[in-house]
This record gives sequence, C-alpha cells and structure tokens, in this order.
Amino acid sequence: GVDPSEALRRGHVGLVNQGATCYMNATLQVLFLVPAFRDGILAAEPAPRAERSPILAEVQATFAFLRDGLARSYDPLPLVTASEALPLTFAATQQNDAAEFLALLSDNLEEALRGSRHASLLRSCFGGTLVQQVVWEEPPPTPGGAPVRKVSEREQSFLQIELD
Repeated sequence: GVDPSEALRRGHVGLVNQGATCYMNATLQVLFLVPAFRDGILAAEPAPRAERSPILAEVQATFAFLRDGLARSYDPLPLVTASEALPLTFAATQQNDAAEFLALLSDNLEEALRGSRHASLLRSCFGGTLVQQVVWEEPPPTPGGAPVRKVSEREQSFLQIELD
C-alpha cells in the first residue's frame, strides 16, 4: 500500500502568503532548493539562549516543514513576524524587493552562524571571488626587444552580485 505521509513528502510544500509576502516566500523556496544550504541551515546548532537569532530559528522551522511537512502548505507567520527586525524598506507583510530581502536575510544568517561550525555556510554555497584585472604593455626595455606585458589584479569576495 501507499503511505499517505510518504506520498505527501514527495511533493513540494507551499508557503502561505501573509498579505504581500510573495517576495519572501519565493526567496525562501529558492534557498530551500539548494541542498547544501538547506542541509546546513537545518543542521546549524542554536546559539546560547541570549544570543539566539529568531530569524535563524524560524528559517530552520520553515525549512524543516518544507522538508518534512505533511500538509500542502505551511504558514510562515512566525518568520514573517521575526523578519520585522530586518531593516526592510516596508513592513515585512508588505511587498518588498526580493533582492533586498535576500541581502538582509543573508547578513542576518551570517551573523547568527558566526562562531559556529556553519559560519561559512553562505559563503561556501553562494560566495565567490571577483577578479578585476588590468593588462597593459610597456615599451621594450631594450631597442628592438619585445614589449613587456604587465598585469595587475585585485580580488574581492562576494556573496551576491548586483545586476544593473
């Protein structure tokens, strides 16, 4: 026979919209579908009570339900409420920019994971290095010689790339 709970787990779980939180729901669904990030968030140990991030705890709860939920949808109201602590342009229940939410959420999660064995989770899943390179040629050092090729490089770590 078919175990109904197992059949439900094979499908995707939706997130209930709390007014105009589609920016948040879409971002969370995309992050959840990155296996290394999802597994890292779910495995992250909570900080001591006084330092615990309500946003990390609610992202963990949301991801756990998306992974294990036995219903077709999950109401992320506790996460939306916790997200009021982020300096979003508008209230968390109003439409915000998904890229802005991702940047603020990433900063919050990075801070919450600092000092834990998952401190590099966001950088390992989404980070990289930009290399700015300037290449030029200088005149030959001796008459009749070949020009001298010079290269200057500057590396910069990133977590997100702005697309204009």
